[in-house]
Amino acid sequence: RPKGGWAGGVRPVLGTFPIARVSNGHTFFIQKLHDIVGVPPVCVHTTYQYGDGDKYAYGKRERLRDAGLWLVDPASRYTSGSYLQLTSSLARQLSPNKAELLLPALRDEAHCVMAHLKLNALQRQWLQVGFLLAHALGRTLVLPPLWCVVDRFWTILDHCLIGSKVEMSRPFVCPLDHSFDVPAMTAQLPEWREHTFFASQRIAPQLAASTAPVRVGAAVAPDAASSAVPAPAASAPAAALPVVTL
Repeated sequence: RPKGGWAGGVRPVLGTFPIARVSNGHTFFIQKLHDIVGVPPVCVHTTYQYGDGDKYAYGKRERLRDAGLWLVDPASRYTSGSYLQLTSSLARQLSPNKAELLLPALRDEAHCVMAHLKLNALQRQWLQVGFLLAHALGRTLVLPPLWCVVDRFWTILDHCLIGSKVEMSRPFVCPLDHSFDVPAMTAQLPEWREHTFFASQRIAPQLAASTAPVRVGAAVAPDAASSAVPAPAASAPAAALPVVTL
């Protein structure tokens, strides 16, 4: 209280907001606490992120695009173009606060750090092949959801998380800046789209509906297929691409 009291008889009231509704960058983008407790978020700060450059906030933009909150992009970004969407996944979400790894080699790993490193290495290989395939097909790559086992923080982690009482699933879908240098990717790689691109409310219905499956190799399981969007016709037959040594 200032000397002489508050001007005009004003009496400010201080309080706290529920963190699931007025979130920081970790509770919203990493924990997704609003989904766990089942409340609609009101606002979010793009804190706890690691992808900004010295010339542009690439990490903040990428996270907001993932969440469907970046409204600065022109409408043409969602109404035209040809895309290759990677649909394979190494994990699956069972509930808002529970997920599981799908490969035994990852599930059976004794330490979370080793599981994370193996998971990250596989996903990097997929993205490398995905960018090459997209370039060869003349399409823009739509990233798959990227999974993490280890959180990212500026100080010591507690059993691979930022705290022992953090409520979140593990593995979890992590932002691109958790595992990649987003400014370097932006400068050196072809343009890509976020993994939630086709779930955007701005996407043109005809663009989302025009699909054709593409499988790499002759013996690829159905859950390891990739889907190219759009195709010349929605009923186009599947195309099989041979496996090549890169």
